[in-house]
Amino acid sequence: MGQLQNTNTIVGYLKYEGEAVQEGIMGAQEIISSLSGFHNAIRFYLKKEDPRYENLNFDIPVKVQQGCLEFIVPLLKWGSAIYAAGAITQIAQNDFKNITSKDIFLYSLKCIKNVIKIAKHLGSFGNTTFKTKITFGDPFITIYNDSGKGLVVPKDMIDMYLQTPPGLLEKMVSTVASERELEIGYIDENQELQKETISISEKYIFASTEEEEDILPELVHGASVELVGEITRGNSSTNKLGIKYKEKILTCIPEQGDIKQYKNCIFRKCKIYGVVSREDEFGNITEKKPKIIFYKLTPIDTVSPNSNLFDIQ
Repeated sequence: MGQLQNTNTIVGYLKYEGEAVQEGIMGAQEIISSLSGFHNAIRFYLKKEDPRYENLNFDIPVKVQQGCLEFIVPLLKWGSAIYAAGAITQIAQNDFKNITSKDIFLYSLKCIKNVIKIAKHLGSFGNTTFKTKITFGDPFITIYNDSGKGLVVPKDMIDMYLQTPPGLLEKMVSTVASERELEIGYIDENQELQKETISISEKYIFASTEEEEDILPELVHGASVELVGEITRGNSSTNKLGIKYKEKILTCIPEQGDIKQYKNCIFRKCKIYGVVSREDEFGNITEKKPKIIFYKLTPIDTVSPNSNLFDIQ
């Protein structure tokens, strides 16, 4: 296996390692795709970190060795940051003097590593996965997966996870194979190596399976609506209902009161009156699937023979 170069000279890296990387060789298209994916991920989080970095141009050196292909983010002072074919172009130098490439790129690498760690913990990649499975302990949040296991992560990393497009890391992960593992790492403020890996068994987590466009785009955030559909479920612990509308199950949350008052609506065709919300856990308007914050729910058919199966106690 390839060995990481001197950690005193780098901010971080992405590498592919294993028997499928014989003599450091990968297919040209695979290298281009994975390098492009790494570049795009860094740039996405750079913009989130500081708007001044939006027009920052940079190249990522590639190191090839036996059994390992490595993309490197080197540690350089801003004044000497012009390397290779112009890896970092000087922008607003008066605003960026006395900083290093670590100051610029470390946060992006932290985001990539932690987003991967969170997605692996949950077994899926999407911003609706853990909304009812978190506990707060500022500045950290504990996320619980389906097995009840908790993962403690900084709140700002959760924020970045929620803002990360589902397909952002797909190119990076697309070259993972049965004998080729991905590893992302960075050197933290204590000069310790922090890393995360993705194996073939975890590759599916990062595939872009979510719909690219908003679900039911005609349901615009903030719009008042009157929808007709079948109430398919209710959960008193979360105080939410589900309505089947145009073959999609939408979450419905009462504007006030307890959903137990709608017990007679389960498995029935109803008309729901409310407001569309695409707001996520942290107040950002990012949800692809809308929710309905409703103030009125009225059955419009006969009583369902299964209404007593409603799971509200």
